Amino acid sequence: MFTGQDRHTFDEKGRLTLPAKYREELEKGIVVTRSVVEPCLLVFTREQWEVVGQRCSDLNSLDDDARSVARYLFANAAELVPDRQGRVILPSRLRTWAGLNGEALILGSNTRLEIWSAERWAVLNDELEANPDLLKASARQLGINIGI
Repeated sequence: MFTGQDRHTFDEKGRLTLPAKYREELEKGIVVTRSVVEPCLLVFTREQWEVVGQRCSDLNSLDDDARSVARYLFANAAELVPDRQGRVILPSRLRTWAGLNGEALILGSNTRLEIWSAERWAVLNDELEANPDLLKASARQLGINIGI
């Protein structure tokens, strides 16, 4: 399970260091793609990416929405293997799309990681914190009861 947040910078070669606490889990390789709903990148282990692939395969291939989502996820995906220091080179097309220039926040999001520009995350986080009732209602609707 991925939790927490870590701030990392890109080096002069465009490499991003993945959090040390996840290196063992990520050392076999990762898949990075664009989020369908937010301006961030999604990072999956190979095993989790297989789950995403299976779910897409299970969808009705005649459904326009299913094809569109699958195309978007897979066409924008990059398969990467971290080096011994836990660094990966994110393709420039993904860095540009996500607004990553110099610094990134790597957020744990349960079964995946998310890579955000610090500025974009600050805007979203401020919106979430400004609407605690919306968070409570969403948690309730999803059946999440952790004292909220």
